[in-house]
Amino acid sequence: MNVVIMLIIRGYQLILSPFIHWIAGPGSGCRHIPSCSENFIIQTREFGPYVGIKKALVRLLNCHPWGK
Repeated sequence: MNVVIMLIIRGYQLILSPFIHWIAGPGSGCRHIPSCSENFIIQTREFGPYVGIKKALVRLLNCHPWGK
């Protein structure tokens, strides 16, 4: 399960994220450090797939202009 999640996130980082930056411009990236996708990988490794996904989704839902 962890391997599948990691492959999906790495695929997003390598294929979809550069395409989004190309379309939307250089200022369209994640404002958090580490980025939301990198945080997803860290949380999944540290807490396991179920708790890691939950924690990463909470952060992702806060990733908007009026978020923290």
